[in-house]
Amino acid sequence: MQIEYSISKYKKHNLSYENFKNVVLAGLGGSGIAGRIVKTYFQALAPLPIEVISDYKLPNYVDDKTLVILNSYSGNTEETLSAYMFALSVMLNY
Repeated sequence: MQIEYSISKYKKHNLSYENFKNVVLAGLGGSGIAGRIVKTYFQALAPLPIEVISDYKLPNYVDDKTLVILNSYSGNTEETLSAYMFALSVMLNY
């Protein structure tokens, strides 16, 4: 159901994998499981390394060339919000 919703609401963006050097998926609990499924499915297909994080802080290698995808079912998971603030601070420094 969530996948169908996401596909139906998808709006074209002008991003390409060439804009990034890696992908970081972050989420906890059930939201983190989605990241693990995506990594498992795309790992052999993706031209970029994919990392799944279930923590407050993103890895230090995250920079403006990292595609960060945060997943939270409730929208207020403490760890995911902390990771968001970290990603935002990284982007504001570039």
